[in-house]
Amino acid sequence: MTTIRTAQRSKSRLLLLTGTGLLTMAVLTGCANNNDGAGTPTTEAPTTTEAPMASTPAATEDTTSPTTSDTATSGGTTSPSTSDTATAGGTGSPSTSGTAASGETDAVFSAIDAVLSQHSGGVITTVDREDDRDEYEIDVVSGQEVIETKVLEDGTVQEEGRDNDEDAIRDAQQAEVSAEDAIRTALEGRQGQLLNEAELDEEGGSLHWKIELDRAGGGKGDHLSIDAMTGELTQR
Repeated sequence: MTTIRTAQRSKSRLLLLTGTGLLTMAVLTGCANNNDGAGTPTTEAPTTTEAPMASTPAATEDTTSPTTSDTATSGGTTSPSTSDTATAGGTGSPSTSGTAASGETDAVFSAIDAVLSQHSGGVITTVDREDDRDEYEIDVVSGQEVIETKVLEDGTVQEEGRDNDEDAIRDAQQAEVSAEDAIRTALEGRQGQLLNEAELDEEGGSLHWKIELDRAGGGKGDHLSIDAMTGELTQR
């Protein structure tokens, strides 16, 4: 009996150990699985996000045609302003003194320009047109000399003499109104007339430009007197 009981106890212990071992193995296996899960995270497929529809961006380049007052920008193609004036090296209206103004048709202005281009700073004191052609005898005071010139129809200037007429030199130094401006004033509003003669002369203590016009179709035109100090038309 003792042997049987001993065998039964041994068997019970064996069963107990075996059950305990199985439980222990189960616990260890579960821990291992948990450790494996923590070491290797489950990779989820990323959620595909549909790209938003690209909206048409606002135009950043101004395609509006430039106005005529726009100026050219660096590297751009904008047409330069038609209302600029010079910018360094510009093309503005020429001076009314010593230069034939735009629209003036009387050849006398070109003749005066031709003389002054050779005698810069000179003062015209006499202009006399040939009766049948656009050739002029023009006296110009330069320094202390009166230079007598002739301007041909093609613009050629010929020097014909020099003198020291003190009265002409003094008048040239005192006059405030140039021959060009006096002639321009005389021709203003007198269509169909052209210059025949202009002379700077002192009369009655006053310095005047005496101007005679001819009619383009032939015959005498108006005779005028213009104050050489103020430019005022004083006699018709």
